[in-house]
Amino acid sequence: MYSPSIPFTDIHPARPAITSFAVQVVEKRLLYERQQASKPSSGLHAVTSAQSGDKAVTWDAIGSGTVAEITASLQTCQPLTFHYLSQLATPKPRKWNSIVVQRKTRPPEIVRTSMPHIRKQCLRLHVKVTTHVLSTLNFSFSENICRLPKIQGILYFACGAPTLLFSTNSRIGNTPAYSTIYRTLEGLSKQQAKDTEEMGRHLDKWPIIRFDNVQSYSKRRDLRIGRVNQMRIGTAGTAVEMEDYNPVAMDVDDRLARVAENKRKDLTVDSLHALIDHEHLDCMGTLQWLRTLVHYIPELRNLKGKVSELYSTKGTKKKINPNRKSKIYPLATNAKNEAKTTELKDALLDFFGQLGQRQGDYIRRLLISGGNGATFDMMVQLKQYMQFHKDDFESFALLVPLLELWHLAWTDLSRLYEAHWGEKLSSNDPGTLRNSAAEIGRKEPPKLNKVDYYPYMQLAYLVLDVRMLDCWRCVTNWMYFITGLICE
Repeated sequence: MYSPSIPFTDIHPARPAITSFAVQVVEKRLLYERQQASKPSSGLHAVTSAQSGDKAVTWDAIGSGTVAEITASLQTCQPLTFHYLSQLATPKPRKWNSIVVQRKTRPPEIVRTSMPHIRKQCLRLHVKVTTHVLSTLNFSFSENICRLPKIQGILYFACGAPTLLFSTNSRIGNTPAYSTIYRTLEGLSKQQAKDTEEMGRHLDKWPIIRFDNVQSYSKRRDLRIGRVNQMRIGTAGTAVEMEDYNPVAMDVDDRLARVAENKRKDLTVDSLHALIDHEHLDCMGTLQWLRTLVHYIPELRNLKGKVSELYSTKGTKKKINPNRKSKIYPLATNAKNEAKTTELKDALLDFFGQLGQRQGDYIRRLLISGGNGATFDMMVQLKQYMQFHKDDFESFALLVPLLELWHLAWTDLSRLYEAHWGEKLSSNDPGTLRNSAAEIGRKEPPKLNKVDYYPYMQLAYLVLDVRMLDCWRCVTNWMYFITGLICE
């Protein structure tokens, strides 16, 4: 009965012969499906260079939807194998959080219950288990069917897993060896560098560079001559492909002509005030009051959704498409200190070179580079130092320093605390932030000119909400008082 080894033609009783025939036919079919999965067209290969017709894997193929893509490929190439493994992975009906989970329909990886979240959880569990088990089996058959095992190896590498885990998992078919993962990452980095340079050289694409200093403290356990504790300082950058821009904005001559007009001399406080959209400002102020009321008054909590809808409709001027994301190109880190002008120059030239912009071989268009306040100030100084060079690239005439908006918001928050925190002798003054912070047990920021952004932004908005509620309380009391006088 169900013999995989004895030829069914040698079994004379009909019943065992038929069962053995079914087993052997299914076995041949499973081996055929595995052979189909080993082909490059299956989508289960993961090579970092195009060889033998294989499609080279890129960073775009590694993401949150990768497991779903591999599952679809397995279901296409090995439907019968996937079905049997799904059956083995599907548990019997049992109680789950006091609810009886029953499998009523097929395919088995879909478990239908009266609770949608349980059904969704069961679906993900069984499909992922089947996908990983089948990927391990395929990888043990052929090292080319390694897309999911390589992704798991990259995850281990990113988490800093010790090489012992790679050695163990490579022997049981879960991941490739450590050296293979390392070579894969090298190949992916080379592809990424090539794509980054092509983007920087493309005439219809315009990158913007954002960079900052990075620090890593290297502590030596065995101190000796030449081996001491030190702070390793470098510069890390990222290039972002700009979208929906006017091509005239990258024209160097147009920018120089506008700077030569010197319209800055005509800038006044009144002209800046005229640029403010006061109607939108009043709208946001009204919505801020409504948000505070519906979040702190229990009877108005049912209006939270409507207030949020007003923020996304009337309170929005230029709404970003939530389904669109910017294309980001990580740049290789260099060992330069941006706080030194000479090293900042070398760091920028390195970043420009990664974008295909080099001395004697560059596209004459503006290169926008952003950073924090210190980075912005150093770039402005660098342009002043290099302005007498004749070549636009050497003089950094193409460089446009940009102060990032997040740092502008941080500076504005620090200005708020400097202006309204109050002196130590004014701790009893309810009009200062010091008094409000002391009442709720918050500590004074170590530096008022550079406060920690997130905790002190939360404190500022909390004080704002409480004072708005207090104003509303005062208005309500006055209304009751006036109503009482009228009734009398």
